[in-house]
Amino acid sequence: DLEGGGWCHSAASCRTRCPPGTSDDLCSSKAYNTTVDQSGLFRPAHDPFLDGANKVWVRYCSSDAHMGDAEAFGLQFRGARIVRAV
Repeated sequence: DLEGGGWCHSAASCRTRCPPGTSDDLCSSKAYNTTVDQSGLFRPAHDPFLDGANKVWVRYCSSDAHMGDAEAFGLQFRGARIVRAV
């Protein structure tokens, strides 16, 4: 599951969304916890088939809809690399 979060599309929208030095989850993974409690599909209480299935949740921190692999506006957009790494 790819976590959503939108994206920025111009220098102004990127600076508003991700100001210099930010540790906001939509712009950086620096402040992520090492573990996250999950529910729903990731903790199926009533479905033993899904309980043993492999599942992946990809956090969103690239502000590029998981598609970018470039630099723009002085920022790094590496969502495509993140998805390929998974």
